[in-house]
Order: sequence, then structure tokens, then C-alpha cells
Amino acid sequence: MTHGGDVKRLPNDRWLEKQTDKNVHKLPVVRIVWLDSANTHGWRRPDDLKGTGLTEAQSVGFLYRNNEKEIQVVQSVDDSHNVGERLAIPRQCVTSVKRLQ
Repeated sequence: MTHGGDVKRLPNDRWLEKQTDKNVHKLPVVRIVWLDSANTHGWRRPDDLKGTGLTEAQSVGFLYRNNEKEIQVVQSVDDSHNVGERLAIPRQCVTSVKRLQ
């Protein structure tokens, strides 16, 4: 994790440059491993909350945006250069990014 607003550098992420190419047919396919938050509703006994903390998640998609604050992937692209099903993940939650294609 980062402290004081510093941007977290991931190992071996030199290929991960700020994504600005809006030609969706040139977007790289990536797998992102990240920590997801957890939520419960209603009243609980403290013993009931064991093991309900952060969860490691994995998402695969077209790398749409990468900057100091977030990494965004989209699930689908079409011939008209539209994108669908965008997921934005805070950089502080990302533990690794691997280029798949």
C-alpha cells in the first residue's frame, strides 16, 4: 500500500504506460489482481465478523485507462469503437497487473 498519496509502483510494470490510445482495437488485454472491500448489513456479533475482511479479486479486460489514481478495464469493444462494462479499480488496491495479449 502507499502512504501520503504516493503512487504505488508495481513490479515489472514498465509496459504499463498511461493509456491514451482510444482505438479500442489496439487496447492490451490484462489480468489485474486487486484487494476488494467487504460490507455487511445489519447488526452482528463480533465473532460473526471473523473472516469478512478484504478479499483478493482478479479481473480480466481491455486496459482502457491507467493513471495515478485508477486502472480501468472494459469487458467489451465493438466495431464502432464503443466500450462496455467498465470497471475502475483504485491504484492503491492493485497488487499486480499482467499483460495477457
